[in-house]
Amino acid sequence: MTIILEDSSLNHHQKHLYNFYTNIDFRDIYKYVLTFLEDIDFRDNYKYVLTFLEDIDFRDNYKYVLTFLEDIDFRDNYKYVLTFLEDIDFRDNYKYVLTFLEDIDFRDNYKYVLTFLEDIDFRDNYKYVLTFLEDIDFRDIYKYVLTFLEDIDFRDNYKYVLTFLEDIDFRDNYKYVITFLEDIDFRDIYKYVLTFLEDIDFRDIYKYVLTFLEDIDFRDIYKYVLTFLEDIDFRDIYKYVLTFLEDIDFRDNYKYVLTFLEDIDFRDNYNYVLTFLEDIDFRDNYKYVLTFLEDIDFRDNYKYVLTFLEDIDFRDNYKYVLTFLEDIDFRDNYKYVLTFLEDIDFRDIYKYVLTFLEDIDFRDNYKYVLTFLEDIDFRDNYKYVITFLEDIDFRDIYKYVLTFLEDIDFRDIYKYVLTFLEDIDFRDIYKYVLTFLEDIDFRDIYKYVLTFLEDIDFRDNYKYVLTFLEDIDFRDNYNYVLTFLEDIDFRDNYKYVLTFLEDIDFWDNYKYVLTFLEDIDFRDNYKYVLTFLEDIEFRDNYKYVLTFLEDIDFRDNYKYVLTFLEDIDFRDNYKYVLTFLEDIDFRDNYKYVLTFLEDIDFRDIYKYVLTFLEDIDFRDNYKYVLTFLEDIDFRDIYKYVLTFLEDIDFRDIYKYVLTFLEDIDFRDIYKYVLTLLEDIDFRDIYKYVLTFLEDIDFRDNYKYVLTFLEDIDFRDIYKYVLTFLEDIDFRDNYKYVLTFLEDIDFRDIYKYAHKVLEHFDLKTH
Repeated sequence: MTIILEDSSLNHHQKHLYNFYTNIDFRDIYKYVLTFLEDIDFRDNYKYVLTFLEDIDFRDNYKYVLTFLEDIDFRDNYKYVLTFLEDIDFRDNYKYVLTFLEDIDFRDNYKYVLTFLEDIDFRDNYKYVLTFLEDIDFRDIYKYVLTFLEDIDFRDNYKYVLTFLEDIDFRDNYKYVITFLEDIDFRDIYKYVLTFLEDIDFRDIYKYVLTFLEDIDFRDIYKYVLTFLEDIDFRDIYKYVLTFLEDIDFRDNYKYVLTFLEDIDFRDNYNYVLTFLEDIDFRDNYKYVLTFLEDIDFRDNYKYVLTFLEDIDFRDNYKYVLTFLEDIDFRDNYKYVLTFLEDIDFRDIYKYVLTFLEDIDFRDNYKYVLTFLEDIDFRDNYKYVITFLEDIDFRDIYKYVLTFLEDIDFRDIYKYVLTFLEDIDFRDIYKYVLTFLEDIDFRDIYKYVLTFLEDIDFRDNYKYVLTFLEDIDFRDNYNYVLTFLEDIDFRDNYKYVLTFLEDIDFWDNYKYVLTFLEDIDFRDNYKYVLTFLEDIEFRDNYKYVLTFLEDIDFRDNYKYVLTFLEDIDFRDNYKYVLTFLEDIDFRDNYKYVLTFLEDIDFRDIYKYVLTFLEDIDFRDNYKYVLTFLEDIDFRDIYKYVLTFLEDIDFRDIYKYVLTFLEDIDFRDIYKYVLTLLEDIDFRDIYKYVLTFLEDIDFRDNYKYVLTFLEDIDFRDIYKYVLTFLEDIDFRDNYKYVLTFLEDIDFRDIYKYAHKVLEHFDLKTH
């Protein structure tokens, strides 16, 4: 049946054209097109199409295409395109498209596409693309794209895409993409992307992406991406990404990313990322990342990251990160991270990290870190951290940490650490630290700490530790240390400290402690130690020291103390002890020593002193005591002893001495006193006793001896003197008394006896 269109708005030719399309059943007629294509050898005859294009000035005539589109109501007529696609077996006929592409030298003819784009004002005409998308049910049409991809061997035909990119000067022509984005309201158009993703089974389609990447040499193609980034002002274009994210409900659509990751074997395909990084000189191109961060207001947009984390069950998906790490040989590829750090001025970039921390409520979001730690078996995966440390020369990389610390005002940033600690229940998280320590052989890894210390000039950088202590109110925050100690069974875990000491040659590394002490003015900083002691109730927490002593066999580990003493020249370093004593008012702080003594049952603890004495050969090590006495002017130091005696009520404290004497069998211990006397030449050492007596005004201080005698019942204590006399063979040891008498001039010393006798009630004592 023929329908005659009489609409007066159409001219004569338009009416006939419309009636032709409306009344023919394209199912019958398309075959003539195919017959034409089959019968002519298109290799010879395509040139007529080219001749047509060359001879007409397309600048004038493209308008006929537009007129056609304007005059037909595409809402009714797009179906002819569909009918054509449905009725021809595209498996047989796509070849005509390929023949056309093979036979024409696209280097000359792509210009017609450009001419079309240049001459039409795309601002007005892009709507035809939209009309097409709105009117067709994409659920039906996408299959033709798939058929095309399935039937052509993309290994041979991708070259047409490359030829196009090589021949056009993308610097001039990328603008058409931008024009499209500027003129359409992306809020309406993104839905077509979603429809496509919903209707196709991505499990089948992703392979085409892989085929493309396998067959092209990415070394040639990435340059087009760079050209695009160089020529566009990303300040304008990034907004389209944001619009897309705002308008789609990412809660529903993130699944397409997951589907892709599940279906591709990432073991084979991660190399495309590496190829890209190898071929571009990241020194020039990292700036695009920075531009993006500068231009978007991250305060509003970080939420998309959070939405993604909330909606995916990270328990299932973290595995993709692990797969990546397992399959790439990080020994070769970590360099990309280094290149990035070398080329960017971290002084500018760190602010983005800060903005992120400021704007997210970390109280809600730290859980993602915990989820990751819970779900991965860290026993298997910590190795990636170690691989990184082994392969990079930390001598070069630590500087980035320093730059970060120099440029940020740590006074502002430390709060994020505190927020994290406040919100997580450290009882749950510390286990990850333990797992790490159990699984790695610390004998290999500690070297990275040493390298860091060697390469940084700690004289400049210790200040960051101090800044942290100044800005946080340690009174509130020390409890995190205590929580850690309470929750871990230190009996099992102290071994990590020992392993560290065994594996490092402390002879070389103690210097870092000295450098720290030299560079900080301890007069200002000792207060942090005091604050800690004041705020924790030491009555509850001293037990951690005891646990440590009980669990380690001090017979093996005391050597670390000796090594330290041997290697440092105590002549220079004892001053740190003095500085501490000078700056703190011992009247207030000695109480910590007393608290310790009151709360511990000295019956248990003294054994550690004995173990130490048994295991060290005091013949070699007493010299450290002498060095101390030689180098300090005892005229200054004795006052600390007096201050201690003045402020404590010796009536309470002497009991600790008695407890010690009761619990040890002096038959074994006196030998240490003898060893000392044998090895030192008392001719030199007695002077310290004299100096003490000269400098203190015994008129005021003898009372401490009296207090001791008054408070102890000599009926109990004399036995210790007897035990001493019984156990030593006085035939050998009386000489020490004689040596003392020979070397001192009794003319000077007897006066002290007089002072005691003047204040002493001889009848009573």
